[in-house]
Amino acid sequence: MGISNLIVEYSKPLRAGFRTQRIRPFLNLIESVFRERGEVRILDDGGTRTYWQIIPEETLKNFNVFVTVANFESEAFEPTERFRFVPANGCQLSEFADNSFDIVHSNSVIEHVGTWEHMVQFANEVRRLAPRYWVQTPYFWFPIEPHCMTPFFHWLPWPIRVKLIMWTGLGNWSRRKTVDAAVRAVESARLLDQTMLKSLFPDAQVRVERLMLLPKSIIMVKK
Repeated sequence: MGISNLIVEYSKPLRAGFRTQRIRPFLNLIESVFRERGEVRILDDGGTRTYWQIIPEETLKNFNVFVTVANFESEAFEPTERFRFVPANGCQLSEFADNSFDIVHSNSVIEHVGTWEHMVQFANEVRRLAPRYWVQTPYFWFPIEPHCMTPFFHWLPWPIRVKLIMWTGLGNWSRRKTVDAAVRAVESARLLDQTMLKSLFPDAQVRVERLMLLPKSIIMVKK
């Protein structure tokens, strides 16, 4: 078993713990909206229904939470009392009017939308659709790339990363047999630093998640 696979296995409990810790400030945001409005309308931009298992159904009921999941890649699901699915591109959500929601939520999505221009479009939609938002993304300067779970991978020159993924599987990424497939894998995740995120979300507060004192991920929060 390679180092990437070992990191994947041994990091599972840590990742679960981070999600639990990460969600607490978000629950505070939900509670503040509930006290103000009596219900909470959330857009999960680029999310999945499975992700929301992190919050107990009873909590969603108590705070009268209604979640719209907008994603064009994840599997659709049947609407329920609390959840509905909209097949949509998170960078272009013109089907929703300004401030259609109370909170826009996005967890580990913006690094996958593509070029900087797409990131700008994504951030603009987040800020347009609700007066509050909560956007999390892995931090570029954390030494382990979180998608392939390989140390320093994202700091290597682009051609070397392409060759590595053609040579061997890396953590969650299987080996790619062609240049085209390898390039697409490498380009599927573009990590950001804090300066970039501040440019994208200038009206947000910055929360930093740390692992062994090292910044692991960044959360941009507008209350």
